[in-house]
Amino acid sequence: MKNHTLKTLCRQHFLETCTRLSNKPGLKIRDEMHLVKLAIHQPSPYFYVSPAYATRRIYRMRLDYKGELKRMRPNNREMWAEIYRRVGKELRRKGGSINAAVERVLCEQEAPRYYFNAPTGILIRRMNRKRRTR
Repeated sequence: MKNHTLKTLCRQHFLETCTRLSNKPGLKIRDEMHLVKLAIHQPSPYFYVSPAYATRRIYRMRLDYKGELKRMRPNNREMWAEIYRRVGKELRRKGGSINAAVERVLCEQEAPRYYFNAPTGILIRRMNRKRRTR
């Protein structure tokens, strides 16, 4: 998938998660920031990274793991550390190539959360509202 398509899909899934949480009986949502923070920490259906890009990134991380992670922002660092850990686990479990392991991780496994911060989540929600009111 192309990067633009992945970003659109991520936004769509995040908005669905927000809607699901806001309609959940018994859950008290104080404000939009509270809702967004809860939604960000819900499991995400995918990592929203193309397999080709992830494979290149994993190869670089295998050469210089700590150096690669140091250059990343916190959410990216957390996401790539998780992908790297899962790829290693897949390689130990099933063997095969790094490409195959990356594809299994990205296509068959959920991400533990959405990897962006709360202000970005609020921006996604506001952009969606503006689109609907046009």
